[in-house]
Amino acid sequence: MKGVRRMICCLLLLPALLAAQGRERNIPIRLNVSVQTMDDGDSLIVYDPARPLVLRDFKGRVDTGSDGVAATFSGMRMAFYGEEKKGVLHVDVQVLVYFDKTKSWTKKEGQTPVVLAHEQVHFDITAWYACLFIHAVKRYPFTPSRVKEELRALNQKIMAQMQQAQYDYDRETHHGTLRKQQAAWAAKVRMQLDAQDCYRGLAAQ
Repeated sequence: MKGVRRMICCLLLLPALLAAQGRERNIPIRLNVSVQTMDDGDSLIVYDPARPLVLRDFKGRVDTGSDGVAATFSGMRMAFYGEEKKGVLHVDVQVLVYFDKTKSWTKKEGQTPVVLAHEQVHFDITAWYACLFIHAVKRYPFTPSRVKEELRALNQKIMAQMQQAQYDYDRETHHGTLRKQQAAWAAKVRMQLDAQDCYRGLAAQ
């Protein structure tokens, strides 16, 4: 089997600015971080441990110039909103892990359970690092006047680590063609996800 190439997109969306009042004061911060489980568009599959990828999810135009047999376009999208109320800065952070059906593709020779399983782990790695990002946000001692900048820095740090993990996964499994290494990576990623609480409730539903 030819190597499986993939793409990943990490978007940082900041749709609302923090309230200007009190930004330079040392006021307490009340932070809420949540995982989005739904998206308004029909081109994205929101990560759900109970909903694995299937071949018909890969609806994108095939890159005929690629020597790979499949490509996955997945990523993490973050949005946050902030408002000061009664001397407390309330910050709501929402994280969405997604697979873009319109940009992910498979060639005919890539439409096999082996290739699909390899691509699923790429999606799982994205979810794993999204959970690490959420935990990092919960532990971080934010400065009221620098919440946006500090969130961006945390996002960039975790996304760089995720990109490295995705690269290591492809390199060590030779894009899924080394069965023993593929199985080891799948088990490791599953163990890491099971150890997180981001998706534990969803998996039980």
